[in-house]
Amino acid sequence: MCGILNMANSLLLFVNNEQRIWQQILYRHNYRKLFFAHRFRFEERFVQKHHTETDGSVVNDGYDTYLNRIRYRLQVQIPLNKEKIEPGAWFLGIFDEAFYSWGKSITFSEPDQNRIYAAIGYQFNKKFSIQGGAFYQMLIKKNGAQQENNVGTLIQVGYNLDFSKSEN
Repeated sequence: MCGILNMANSLLLFVNNEQRIWQQILYRHNYRKLFFAHRFRFEERFVQKHHTETDGSVVNDGYDTYLNRIRYRLQVQIPLNKEKIEPGAWFLGIFDEAFYSWGKSITFSEPDQNRIYAAIGYQFNKKFSIQGGAFYQMLIKKNGAQQENNVGTLIQVGYNLDFSKSEN
């Protein structure tokens, strides 16, 4: 994450780093032609803070801000030219992910971020696929009154490593 401070008509760029510990549950299933993937993630976040001295210098205050966040993502893949997603299949991929943060330094306690994605993809073989499409991200700022909207493109490349022993 980057932040920009405007001081004395000059821009000073600094980075707010964040360290996370997270646990997640993944659940995947099919329903008819649809492939569903659910991801629930719990994050413990340690965010770096800065303050500005009177001379304009930025001082690193360390990672003393602790926050919690839960995220839930529902992803659906729909095969377009085959009955299921298999080698040679074109598919539509969509997901929606909602974020909810809490902690003593959180001032806005409703879902504070949402990501939506829609793309077209192709399954080359059992292990390799690619998809790309439109991505929208909405962020509610810390004060709860301002919102940031980001639109872009996202390309995902998937390669599944199989470490299991193959049976002869």
